[in-house]
Amino acid sequence: MIRWKKGGGNHGEEKVSYFREFHYLDQFTIRLFNIEVKNKTGFELSHLTFYLSYPIITANGTEGNPFVIQGEPDNLVRPVSLEFGDTIQYSIFAPVNKVFSSSDLLDFNNPTVELYGYVKEGKQEIPFGIVGGLEKGAIIDGLE
Repeated sequence: MIRWKKGGGNHGEEKVSYFREFHYLDQFTIRLFNIEVKNKTGFELSHLTFYLSYPIITANGTEGNPFVIQGEPDNLVRPVSLEFGDTIQYSIFAPVNKVFSSSDLLDFNNPTVELYGYVKEGKQEIPFGIVGGLEKGAIIDGLE
């Protein structure tokens, strides 16, 4: 399991953490991500949506990809909400060749993730978004 944490932002969203399990079903055609999101903000989060995309390789590095794959939450309750301390797991099934055809132009080793939703503060719902890259790094035995 590979862990990634995104920092920055207001209303404590820097305390939302992501954990990634990555599996190749077929190394060249299908990738499956299981990503757990844990709310450490101190606030309730609501109407959560989670996306994954592969950056487009350019002559100068990479750029964002307008085509994203939406994560499917492990619960069937909509809209997705998380109380402080709760977790939810998103599954992302990415049939690489079927969806993207030419895989030479995409950076499959550094996917981009996006989490959008609302922070509930009293009776107010404040929109937030966190965007960042999943990085290979610290391997951990289990989840926090």
